[in-house]
Amino acid sequence: MNECAIKPPLVDAKVAAASATESTTALQSLRNLGGLRAGQSVLILGAGGSVGSLAVQIAKALGATHVAGVCSSKDVERMVQL
Repeated sequence: MNECAIKPPLVDAKVAAASATESTTALQSLRNLGGLRAGQSVLILGAGGSVGSLAVQIAKALGATHVAGVCSSKDVERMVQL
């Protein structure tokens, strides 16, 4: 698969480089573990981390009706926003 995107100017090059791995990991996890389908609920452990927070967003984009995430207390507000 040959795809590329322009790095947004406010995103550090190291962050941009790592985000492809994190998002691919989150997407594959949701698809490969029984295949999340629209209308389902999902629990994401480690939702405050890089892969977990992307998994929360991807689950919503795939149509999950309820996404519950387990994270540390410092990440609760950010998880609620997602």
